[in-house]
Order: sequence, then structure tokens, then C-alpha cells
Amino acid sequence: MKKFLILALALATTGVAFAQNPVISGQYSADPTAKVFDGKLYLYPSHDIKAINELDTNAWFRMEDYHVFMAEGNLESWSDMGVILADKDVPWVKQGSYSMWAPDCIKRDGKYYFFFPAQPDGNRRGFGIGVAENTRPYGHFTPRKEPIKGVFGIDPCVLTDDDGKMYLFWGGGGLVGAELDQSMDSIIGRPVRFDMTLPQGFKEGPFAFKHNGKYYLTFPWVKEKTEKLAYAMSDRPLGPYEFKGVIMDETPGCWTNHHSIVEYNNQWYLFYHNNAYSPHFDKNRSTCVDSLFFNPDGTIQQVKPTLRGVGITNARQHIQFDRFSSASEGVNYDFLNRKDYFEGWKLILPSKGSWAKYNRVDFGKAELKAVRAYVKAAQKSSLVLAANGVKIATIKVKPSDEWQEVITPVKSLPTGVVDLTLTSESKDTVEVDWITFTPDARPSGALITSTFTADPAPLVHDGTLYLYTGHDVASTHATNYVMADWQVFSTKDMKHWTNHGVCLSPDVFAPWGCRDAYAAQCVERNGKFYWYVSMGHVADENSKGGMCIGVAVSDSPTGPFRDAIGKALITNEMTTDKPHSWDDIDPTVFIDDDGQAYLVWGNASCKIVKLKDNMVELDGDIRVLDIPHFIEGPWIYKRNGLYYLVYAGVGSKPEMIEYCTTTDINSGKWEYRGIIKGNSTNCFTTHPGIADFKGKSWFFTHDGTLPTGGSYRRSVTAHKMHYKADGTIVVED
Repeated sequence: MKKFLILALALATTGVAFAQNPVISGQYSADPTAKVFDGKLYLYPSHDIKAINELDTNAWFRMEDYHVFMAEGNLESWSDMGVILADKDVPWVKQGSYSMWAPDCIKRDGKYYFFFPAQPDGNRRGFGIGVAENTRPYGHFTPRKEPIKGVFGIDPCVLTDDDGKMYLFWGGGGLVGAELDQSMDSIIGRPVRFDMTLPQGFKEGPFAFKHNGKYYLTFPWVKEKTEKLAYAMSDRPLGPYEFKGVIMDETPGCWTNHHSIVEYNNQWYLFYHNNAYSPHFDKNRSTCVDSLFFNPDGTIQQVKPTLRGVGITNARQHIQFDRFSSASEGVNYDFLNRKDYFEGWKLILPSKGSWAKYNRVDFGKAELKAVRAYVKAAQKSSLVLAANGVKIATIKVKPSDEWQEVITPVKSLPTGVVDLTLTSESKDTVEVDWITFTPDARPSGALITSTFTADPAPLVHDGTLYLYTGHDVASTHATNYVMADWQVFSTKDMKHWTNHGVCLSPDVFAPWGCRDAYAAQCVERNGKFYWYVSMGHVADENSKGGMCIGVAVSDSPTGPFRDAIGKALITNEMTTDKPHSWDDIDPTVFIDDDGQAYLVWGNASCKIVKLKDNMVELDGDIRVLDIPHFIEGPWIYKRNGLYYLVYAGVGSKPEMIEYCTTTDINSGKWEYRGIIKGNSTNCFTTHPGIADFKGKSWFFTHDGTLPTGGSYRRSVTAHKMHYKADGTIVVED
């Protein structure tokens, strides 16, 4: 589904998924627990990772950490808020066991408690259930040193009753529950066994909740060969429970299912998993969601899984018609690439008159001027697009064996939420990857369309250009940045890119580093790669908080990276020329011909300091440079004996890219040379990165031109650039 609009190369998404099933793409997610905290819906799944050999049935499950995802708006999309806990963080977990199975999370007295199962170390057998804590529903959770006493099993679920009492349910050897002590480190009394009075068959994964005064115990149940979802009801939290029936039938091809049930914005939802992104290996699973309804007597109506899923899709998003709500006979879908299932699916319209409907698309006030479609057809074809049955566009498709983006101006679009129908007028097959609506008919210049990227930092190494980026995960309604981690992409020709995914996050710098993965740059020295990053600092004995600069190091440009020094290289307290707490951001590093390394950074003022040869210690005092119009985002390099300092400047608001030069980097005297590039389209900020690669000079920045993009959902772009005889920079559009 996701492809380069210009370069026509697919990349797997790593940070955002949309309102179709599965709801999480780019990574596997299983055993989803959905919870509503302070009006927001969060998803806590387990995280399947690929086995060494997917066809090896003895590989079993491999799960080593947990991500949390936050829903946006009307479940229109899901943002990956990053890793919240990994097995390496937990003192009592057996390392290498890959046993971080189905979790749960609750809020109590202003704190969040994350419950998870894992294999304990030493001679302890079976599984224990641990607890980790945080003051936020995402970010790094701190695990307790030991698991809950007296509990041995998997798949924990915690029900908090109206009187404040907590009840822990778990599986493994049956369905079991007990009242949880208020300290949450032990249980009260003897555990109660529930499954003995329920129909025969293997059971696990309990999820308990309360609705209209009744208690519901729901669970995966193997009645025949694979798991279906079933439930029982009671008047008391610890039963006895009376079996009521099936919530969802078996999923063909996937032995397990695991679920949660939650009410959000006056609608109930069933979250579950299948192996949609791993059709030949059911230990790599993916989260789905569909609406759930109760009968008047409180029993649950059986849920049938859908492709469309739930939620309202923004018209500016990629609308995946292969996740159709309904379709005519013969219409089908298939994987785009059977070597990488995460690229998603395509819609196949086989003949004239065949159609597919995609419901609940939000056009808002319809300030949109064009529809873009990513399509393919062997013969000249056309597609009719209708909204609530009214034709709004005819999409003309030229014959081609390659995917093509077709941009069709639209004069009149609907407002509000409508259903879209796509109908083929061709006698031959037409394939559709996605459609979207945009404010203009110009193609986006985004290099990467699968996820939002920002603050590009290129590095050329061994004939490959590596692009290090930030990762915007803010919602479409956000008024500030939410940046979960840093990503890496690479190319050998500026045409074909490889997505290396998330290679670093603030959690690597725990316990002192946290939140807000702002601009960063990676440089190589003596065979090691040093990644200088800006992020938040935990308030502790070393800093009162604010933004800081840390260093990660690796033997490879794509990691794994580790914290290089165990503390921040630059804290807010080390620079006092500006009063705000975010002036220490956006590091850029340059190694001069004599081997001297320099670190430059700042917001509202530009700072510089020398680094020692080890690249992780300062070598002298921090100086503040007098740079005209400087705002943030510096990039420093040298060419033909001339030092260049390129940065985001005030120019005329929004930010522009400006630059200065000097022949003596230590003099402090820089000559202002002007504006390189004006305002970024649909984005207040801009951020430079410059590299020479394959005999050409390239200028990288970001804008907000992707569907649903903007100032807090940015996309990296690349432009050719050249130099005049006097060293003046010229960037091509």
C-alpha cells in the first residue's frame, strides 16, 4: 500500500497505521489490550518478531519487548509511541527467553501499572507475572525487581471494580483469578479456578470487564482445532461464571486469537489478532478491531471480522480500497509484494462494472482540489469515483506494467463523512493500491511516504548514503510535536531506498533520557558511528529537566546503538545565555581535516564546542556564535577550505534556510551569505542536511506535503544543489 510517490519504491511503515484492518502495520502486534485513559484510547499489544526460520514450527513465539500505540480522533489512525518495556530491563526475567507475552495496563491514583508475563531466571519454572510503573501511559516503564508473589501463569488481566478493589485474572493451566493486594505485589487468598465449570477445551488469555452491573469473563477457547473467542457472565468478579457463547469464530490459518473489549466514545470494540501480514507463519500476528454490540439482556452479539475495521478515515490519508466495506462479485485483493507482506495489499477490479465501496471517509470542509490514485492497468482504463452515489471524478489510467500515480483535479467535493465507491469502466483488470485527496494537483516531493519523517541528517559511508531522520507521530489535531524515536533509511543511487526502521529511541538512554526525539546527526570516526541526539532529560541530580544532547554509539551505521556515556553530553544547565529549557537541541557534528571535532547546536542561539578524540567528551568551553537570524537546526561542514554553517533562520516567518561561511572556524567571525531555500510547503519549520554523493551535491529538508501532513507531521525531501565560483549555494527546486 505504501510507496514512494516519485521514486516508486515501497517502504514498510514503522510509525503510523490507519483505520483499516490490521490497524498496526510495519511490525507484528499480538494479544492487544485496549484501554481508555483520560479520554484517549491506548493499545498495549505484545510484539512478535521474526524467527530465524519462519517455516520452523519449533521456533514458537519470539517476543522481547512491548510498544504502546495511541489512537487519533475517531480511530482514524494509530501512532506508535515507542517501546515501553523490554526483557533486558527486567531484573527477574530470563534473558534470551523471548517470553514477553500478552500484557495489560491500568491507571490507579494518577500512575500507570503495566502487567506482563515472562519466564523467570534461575531455577524458577513456568511463567511469572510482573508489574512496571510510569507516570504516563507511554514512555519507559520501570519494572519491579520481582514478579507478583503466588502467581504462576501467563496473560494477566486486571479488573478494577467500582469499590476500588482489583482482581487479577491469568491463564496457563486453566483460567484463574484472585483479588490483588493494593500493593500489587501479591494476591489475597487462594486463587479461584474458573474453567472447571465451563465447556471443555483448552482456554487461556482471560479478559474481564464490567458492563451494566454484570461481570464478563472472556477467553480464547479451543473447541475443535484452533482458538475462537468465548465468554461467560457472573454477578460477582470471582464468579461463579455461566458460559454464554462465542464472540468470534476461529481465524483460518491462525491457531491463536487473543483479545480485549473496551468502550470508547459510546461504542464498544473488540480488539483481536490474526496472521494477515504473515500468511504462512501464525506466530507472527497482527492486531485488528471491529465493533461489538450487546443484546438487551447483556449477552454479546457474535462479531464477524472485517477488512475495513472501524474508525473514520480522513480523506487526506491513503484510502486503501483493498480493505473494502463491500464489493461486487469477482472483486478481490492480493499482496503487493509476497517478499514483503508489510507493503500491504492491492484491490483487483476484474472487469467493467466491478466495484468496491469504502465507507466512513471524512472530507471535513472539503478544502481539497485533487484526487491522487496509485494504480496499474495493462490496457487504457478509467475508474469512476463516487461519493454517496454521486460521481465526483473519472480517473484515467494509462497502460503500464508499472505502478503510476494519477492526479485528477476535482471541482466539487462533498463535505463531512461519506461513503466512497470505485467502479471500473474497463473490460480488463485494473489494480488499485490507494487513493487520497489533496489541496492541489502537484505531486508531493516526499522521499518517504510510509511514515512521517523530519530533521534529515545524511551520512555517506562505503558508497551508501544513510539518512537519519526524526519520526513525527503527532495526531492530525496536534498543536505541538510528538516525536517517538529516530529512523534510518539508505540508498546507493538516490532512487531506491531501504527502510531500516526505528534504530534508536529515548528509551535507550533510560533512566536519564526521555520523550521528544528531536533532531539528530550521526557521524563516523575510527570505524564507529556516533549518533548525537536531542531529547528530554529526566529531572534528577544531574539536571532539572529540559532538553539535552546525548550520544549513542554503534559498530554499524544502522545499529544496534547503545548509550555511549551513560549520561547527557549537554544539559540545559550547561548553557545559560537563553532562559528557555529547549535551547539545547539540534546537534550537528563536523570533523576537520586536522582531526578536530566540533559540536554545534542550539535554539535561538547557536553554540559551538570542541570534542575530544573519543567523541564523547567536551574539549574546552562552550561558545555562543553571533549568527544572523539564527533560530535552530544548524548543519556544519567544509568545502574547498570554506566552512559552511547552514541553519533554519527567521527569514520571513515561517522558517527559511539561511547560511554563513568563514575561513577560520575558531575565529567566531562568520559572513552572512543569504537565504538558500524559502518556506517549506505546509510546514512552519525547516531543517537542513547536506551531502555530496555519487558526484552530486544534495540538499535535504522537510515539508508537510504528505496526505494529512503539516507542521507536526513532516516529510523529508531531497533537492539537487550546486555551488557558484565564489562558494554561493544554489538549491534547485
